[in-house]
Amino acid sequence: MAIKKLQGERERQEGIYYEFDTQGTLLGEGSTGYVFHGKKVTEATGETHDVAIKFLYNDLSEESIERARREANIHLRNDNLIEMLGFFEIDEDDNGIPVKRYHVVSELLTGVMLSDLMHGKTTDSDGHEIPFARELYNEYLDNPYRFTVFVIQNVLAGLMALHDAGYLHRDIDPDNIMITTDRHVKLIDFGIAKKFKNLADEKALTAVGQFVGNASYAAPELVLGDIEHQNATVDIYATGILLYQCLIGHLPFEGTTREVLPMQLHAKMPINAVKQTAMRKVILKATAKDQRKRYQTASEFRVALDRIANRAYPERFMALKKVGAVLLLLLALALVAWGVRWLVNAVRHGEAVAPVPTLYDHLKDPAEAQKHFGELEKMSEKGDANATYLLSRLYFVSGVSHDYRPDSVRQMQLALELKPDTRKAHELLLETIKQNPKDYHALYELGCDFLGGPQRTNGVIARDIEKADEYYQQALKYAEEAGDEEYQKMINDQIRKYQ
Repeated sequence: MAIKKLQGERERQEGIYYEFDTQGTLLGEGSTGYVFHGKKVTEATGETHDVAIKFLYNDLSEESIERARREANIHLRNDNLIEMLGFFEIDEDDNGIPVKRYHVVSELLTGVMLSDLMHGKTTDSDGHEIPFARELYNEYLDNPYRFTVFVIQNVLAGLMALHDAGYLHRDIDPDNIMITTDRHVKLIDFGIAKKFKNLADEKALTAVGQFVGNASYAAPELVLGDIEHQNATVDIYATGILLYQCLIGHLPFEGTTREVLPMQLHAKMPINAVKQTAMRKVILKATAKDQRKRYQTASEFRVALDRIANRAYPERFMALKKVGAVLLLLLALALVAWGVRWLVNAVRHGEAVAPVPTLYDHLKDPAEAQKHFGELEKMSEKGDANATYLLSRLYFVSGVSHDYRPDSVRQMQLALELKPDTRKAHELLLETIKQNPKDYHALYELGCDFLGGPQRTNGVIARDIEKADEYYQQALKYAEEAGDEEYQKMINDQIRKYQ
């Protein structure tokens, strides 16, 4: 063991210190450092509490260290915010060379990220089931409207506390929202948070015109790097985007960062997907391009949402939201090969068409749904390339957050509770082109796997431009033969990325 003790002037006055074993098991590793399981120790009693201690990398830039210092100094205790406990700078001797070591201490949270929960994960990093996450996931399947309102109400509660303390979060997205084992919805990661009225420091860390944050949730002011006009409405815009995503199942603007940023500036919200007038108004106000037209405070946004929280969402849409694409799967399987080809075509070209409502009854029996999924697997084993391709997409979840995934596929994954298996998905693509060498859909996805490499395939496939080009060229050839202009454009767009 190699126990390190952290104690500053504030901690000495309070009679506490933090400690961790530098040789102990890591809780995780991020872009700025290693995270250890540490202890907060009360000197008078010896009482301890678990904490998380991030040991920052030695080669971080001064800007990164300053951001970490600023994040650690946001000392707020709130049920909807991670509690930051301190920043510690220690002088050490490294083989005769004096060095500084930096540490960030925060409360230790156990849970699952909202982004993972929406993909069906309800376990912590050790694989233990989280009852609260399971309840929320079931709600997501059964009543997305109620799920959405609950999550956004909690996010806004956290923002109210953060804004009241004078801070902007600026990075609201499902990867920074944790569903905890102690039944909280918490905003985490204050890495690019900033003080409302402390623009001078921010300009030193972010050049005017420089974009920071996640493009999919970025308000126009963030896109433009307009620091002086960033206020609470930046987080309100992002929360409006999140509201849309939780309710509809996908982001309003999708694509690469380069494609999405202009959309945040100019594109209209695809509000027709929202089947309730009152909710449409809330989303449109929250995501107005002109920040003066948005809700001006998180509390104003929360009041508007509370007013419609108990309204009934259109019943037919709720049924379709829960099971829409899976019903297509059942219908396709009932119609055997023709039906699978119809479904695959719908999946390949975007969103599947609305199913006949009477098929809703089929999903009341999960065993029946699994039975039909088994039939799809049998069709694949018999050499049906369409069935094999569909299976590959059902097992695949990209490691790239903005990677396009039809909502029909996402809904099938959720309802069938399929565990993502990127390796199997890739192998099924290879099997697809064995069964049908001219399947340009599968060839295109294989090209994307090799172009995206570990990032897209979660470490399963190495990046290989030559293989990517080989698959793209084959895909382009057969897409041209089929006269599929949409896929020709998609393929050419990918080729241009590496030429």
